[in-house]
Amino acid sequence: MTDVEPSKAVVPASPHALTKVDFVKSGTRLVAISGGAFAIKAGLDAFDVTILSKTTQSLILYCSLIANVFLIVELVLAFLRVQKAASSSTLDDTFPKLLVREITGLQVNRDYARIIRYREAFSRTLWLEGNLDERIQLGTLAEDAAIQLGNRSAQAAALIDDLGWTHVAKRDYATAERHIKHGKTVAIEEGDSYWQAKAERHLAGIAIGQENYNKAYDHLAEAAKIAGSISENLIRDEMLAGIEYGLAECAYRNNENAKALTHLDTSEVIRKQVGDATRAVRVRSLRGRILLKLDRAAEAKDAFRRGLREAREVGRRDEQIINLLGLARVTALEGREVQAAAYKREADELLADTPVPGVMNEFNS
Repeated sequence: MTDVEPSKAVVPASPHALTKVDFVKSGTRLVAISGGAFAIKAGLDAFDVTILSKTTQSLILYCSLIANVFLIVELVLAFLRVQKAASSSTLDDTFPKLLVREITGLQVNRDYARIIRYREAFSRTLWLEGNLDERIQLGTLAEDAAIQLGNRSAQAAALIDDLGWTHVAKRDYATAERHIKHGKTVAIEEGDSYWQAKAERHLAGIAIGQENYNKAYDHLAEAAKIAGSISENLIRDEMLAGIEYGLAECAYRNNENAKALTHLDTSEVIRKQVGDATRAVRVRSLRGRILLKLDRAAEAKDAFRRGLREAREVGRRDEQIINLLGLARVTALEGREVQAAAYKREADELLADTPVPGVMNEFNS
């Protein structure tokens, strides 16, 4: 129902933000170039950058987007160490595990502040890449680090997002609810309205998964009430956009399709104001699914096609999958079985690495 973010910071669109990361090997230099204006040199041994996985590159891109140059360098250094120790010629399948191993080493060395920084930078990417088990491990390490530092907001974040919402995706609702409620208690004690509201949003997601829509509406109403006390405008708007999206999802699941479209329109307007393209793209696939229910296949097809294009632009594999499945459904209805099979095949290839369990059940029905 909602996204999970690594921190409360919202990164607005900027003409200076990185949109592309290229790696160039030149002797002992690693240079990351973007927009002709961003370069980092590290005095490192030469290495073959082609073995870096898409996940690695997306993590470096994310670090760049939050303008944390030191974190980028830390990341490069860490994975050069991993490369030297690895016997395999590829890191694609093992990168998330190696990331957890690296952060576990930080725990052994009691480098708790860096664990929190890594959690803030990497949590969302692990989520979008479908590395759910590694995200839970990261959350476990981060929650312990937060306790050691006395950082209650960071503890709430790990509990509510990494340990809570990730278990929702795995449909382990009991474990998810336990972590989210614990995180909410911590957030209340800390006076952190953002994480209190986020907890209510995620509890609504559990209720939706359990088809208890009245309970979901209650949680979303409470989330909206709490969100009103968030002082930062961008953070408050991000939360309200997510709540409206949750209301749309709840209404859609409850066959209140006109109501779902109204909430989705509101969510889209707020998302545009916030300028968060990675979350705004979610509106497309849900709109397509709603329109399919309303037998408006042509409009649904447009929504899925636009969603697929935007999801590719921002690198959201989960949304690519949903839109591909939607297009497979629409083209099958049009009698274009070959094209439908092609869309389904591409979705299945992505699903091998990025699970989207709830939506798969919907499209397989």
